Amino acid sequence: MTTAPSARGFFIGDYAGLAPAGSSFASLSIRANDANTSNRTDAVFSSVTP
Repeated sequence: MTTAPSARGFFIGDYAGLAPAGSSFASLSIRANDANTSNRTDAVFSSVTP
């Protein structure tokens, strides 16, 4: 948490997206990662099938 980018407080994630993909959904979010100070955030994509 303390290595998250600072934006008037700890910035732990933002910019979430959800889109239909055929019979599934595609999800994308930006999150703070595991203390890598040279690259503080990761883009995380996943596909979800109900």
